[in-house]
Amino acid sequence: MNEGGSDKPAATRRLVRWLGLWLLLYGAGILLYNASYDFTRTVLIHRFQVQPAAWILKHTTDLPIVAREESILTRGHALQVMRGCDGIEAWILMTSALVTFPMPWMRRWRSVAWGTVLIFGLNLLRIVSLFYVMMYWPAFMDLAHGLIWQSIMVLSACLFVLFQMNAPAARSQPEPLRP
Repeated sequence: MNEGGSDKPAATRRLVRWLGLWLLLYGAGILLYNASYDFTRTVLIHRFQVQPAAWILKHTTDLPIVAREESILTRGHALQVMRGCDGIEAWILMTSALVTFPMPWMRRWRSVAWGTVLIFGLNLLRIVSLFYVMMYWPAFMDLAHGLIWQSIMVLSACLFVLFQMNAPAARSQPEPLRP
């Protein structure tokens, strides 16, 4: 310890070690996602994104909605959900940070589970809202897709991780009473 009572070099080393491990795991996750995309896209895109978004749209619009592979179709319009539009990159960003951050394993897995619900729920909202933008405000499609929703997804993942890093432990020990 130094004179101020803190061990800044050790804290800096821990932070650098965590950042390095996080970046390594994030990079590996992105590589694995891209390498496996041809095998996983049916599940990641069609089953987890297109089908649920089409179901929501069928119940929130009078338009005839059809879900096909990577697209949601209606009269003369098609919204394609492609690689990068599935929320996986934001999920990998969030998950790799939570898994590498030093906290109890049960808390890590609980954080990953809730973060998964957050990211994929937001992505469904994103797809549904982009469908409406495509239909009724097509001039704003590039802005909504490329800037607004991409920013919301990454910012949500980052804020969720920061919240989990700063959240008090679920089962923290009470401080002993001092006379």
